[in-house]
Amino acid sequence: MKRGIASFVRTAGKLFFDRRSRVPAISPPKHVVVIRWDGKYGDAFVSSFFYRELRKLEGCLVTVIAPVALAELHEKYFDVDHVLTSSPNPGFSELLRLLRKLRGIDTVVHLVGRVPVREMAFMWLLRPQNVFSLDDDLNWVNGRMGGATAGMSFSMKYASVLQQMGIEGIDRTPRIPVPGAQTAERCFDVVVNSFGSRADKSLKASRTIQALQSIADWAPHMRVGLLSSPSTSQQAEIIARAAGRTNVEVIQGVNTIYDAIAIIAAAGMVISVDTAVVHIASGLRKKLVAIYPSQGQEINPWLPEPSPTTRVLFTQAASDSREKNMDAFKDSELIAALSAVIEQPSISIESTKYVED
Repeated sequence: MKRGIASFVRTAGKLFFDRRSRVPAISPPKHVVVIRWDGKYGDAFVSSFFYRELRKLEGCLVTVIAPVALAELHEKYFDVDHVLTSSPNPGFSELLRLLRKLRGIDTVVHLVGRVPVREMAFMWLLRPQNVFSLDDDLNWVNGRMGGATAGMSFSMKYASVLQQMGIEGIDRTPRIPVPGAQTAERCFDVVVNSFGSRADKSLKASRTIQALQSIADWAPHMRVGLLSSPSTSQQAEIIARAAGRTNVEVIQGVNTIYDAIAIIAAAGMVISVDTAVVHIASGLRKKLVAIYPSQGQEINPWLPEPSPTTRVLFTQAASDSREKNMDAFKDSELIAALSAVIEQPSISIESTKYVED
């Protein structure tokens, strides 16, 4: 029933707001709006190179629409001209507010798979010349990226948009604001992040305890730090105590994304279930074990970039369920992945492009 209603609403939305009879040729943009209002930190870092590469187009202005939490990151570190803030999924009234602030827009980049009706209306009122989207079904999308980039990572999808704009020699290295050198107290041999953005994307406390014990026993000479945020710090303290290993502790003083970046930048190895931490570590060329839920034959576009110093450990869902089960991996698999990355030579940080705070 709900699916039928949604289909009807979309059909009606296309009838009212998707009326262009002629798809214009893509031309070099003069003012690009990148819509990231549903974005999170991981998404932001993956696409951060996009703004740097856009600067190869002389005189091109770049405006980003993003949640308040990501505004400073884009303004201060990603080299964009303007940032407009919005809620994660803005309604009609908020979209109208944004429209009043947007002038001279010729190109929109909105890489989502299915554009809601309210956003169709937003585009129709904005009337850009070029629209890049993964929703190939809409007539006013002339930068059809859905079929053309199927199976690609999101980093490659954004690079494909740049290529269609005529930009060559694209460098997909993310821009990550790395602070100065850390004190010895904040340097860890192994940084473990078991907390995702939601409970179903996190390891359970009991599974984290078991994994920490295995890591600590595998490398008793290494300092193992459990990464947390203000909302998970108390739980992290309980987990670290329950692990009962002298070389396991909670990393203190992590209150912002910049604090987390500082810890990751100083780490020897990183283990994470969270894509933000994964992509920060990957961008900083850290030895990394990323834990992702298995999607069967479906390609996950949020995987880290392939590297000799990166291993992806896929968890297995129950055979009778499509739900994620982040705990479904063996400690032996985790230790094997750690053993594989620790044997690889580190990649010099000078070979990456990043922003110093």
